[in-house]
Amino acid sequence: MWWWRGVVSSLLLAGVALAAPIPSAKKFIPANVLIEASTGQVLRASQADVSRPVGSLPQLMVLLLAIEQEELGTLKLDVPVIVGPAAIREPREAKDGQLLLRADRAYALRELVKAVAVGGSDEAALAICEVIAGSVAMCADQMNARAERLGMTSTHFSSASGAKNTETMSALSNPQDIARLAQALVGHQTLIEWTSLSGAPFDSGTTLLRNPNRLVGSVPGIDGLHAGATRDPLGHPASHHLVATETRGGMRLIAVVLDAPDPISRYAVAKEMLDWGFAGYERVEIVREGERLNMPVQISGGTVDSIQPITAKGWSLIRPRGEERHVELHYQVPSEVVAPLERHQVIGEVVLEDGGEVLAVLPLLSPFNVGVSGILSAAR
Repeated sequence: MWWWRGVVSSLLLAGVALAAPIPSAKKFIPANVLIEASTGQVLRASQADVSRPVGSLPQLMVLLLAIEQEELGTLKLDVPVIVGPAAIREPREAKDGQLLLRADRAYALRELVKAVAVGGSDEAALAICEVIAGSVAMCADQMNARAERLGMTSTHFSSASGAKNTETMSALSNPQDIARLAQALVGHQTLIEWTSLSGAPFDSGTTLLRNPNRLVGSVPGIDGLHAGATRDPLGHPASHHLVATETRGGMRLIAVVLDAPDPISRYAVAKEMLDWGFAGYERVEIVREGERLNMPVQISGGTVDSIQPITAKGWSLIRPRGEERHVELHYQVPSEVVAPLERHQVIGEVVLEDGGEVLAVLPLLSPFNVGVSGILSAAR
């Protein structure tokens, strides 16, 4: 039997009044968006849904595919990689400090991923593509499929590099799609550890990778993600892009800036957006992941008489400073469940509401295995 246990928690969330600062007037505002990372909530945007060439930003999707496959066990970062001709850029001259790989040289995949995360290496990104999918073209198919699953509806990838084929655009996207990609990336601590480095040794220390994101290492709290440019057919930078992320007071913000006219502009706009966001918004944790509820559920025919459900995940409210929110937590759980139960089996849910509007629905789980009475249950 299911029933509403009623409003177990009603929270009046109030803060110190602080008006969000008004963005300074600018003659030229690049396309941009500012989001909170844990929720994806958009705090501010300008031309965020207009698709445009995004230069080397496809590298971020290559990083996501590589680290996700490594976490799934289908790809090992220690595997040696022979750099083939498809990854070699011609002519062989480094522009803007770009790393040039040595043809037919074996590199550990981990080093190639680091070369992209830290140094924004086009050639390393192309080499990773061949490892992931066998060819750059097949990797682009995987990139587009992953983009679709992320909800990047205005994005199309044709390569992993913005500098390999300057006659055609390697990717079209927009700030809100790139922000979704960045949101997926910041959940991987290994990548953040690399993108937060201003420099790192490469190829047994024979080369020093330099992070093109000049905010990293110069602004405390900023730990990524990518700085790049879209180039014209002659290979000259035509517009400048930046994906910057920063954490303050337990809240992470992501700023995406596309089509800035010069490097200084992209940094200035991103920094102003981040400062504006942290000054005007705050994160309030409402439900903690794994929180045990003081709400026993009876077990019929089990090795224990009752269990206390736990929350499957946490949930936070991102609100303007000074805004009051009345958040109510409703718990829908059965009066009794029948054994056996598996650990983390869904047995109910908690509904978060504000003024009748449903903000979130979170599953409630069994905290451990429960066997049938008289039969040995699995260890808790």
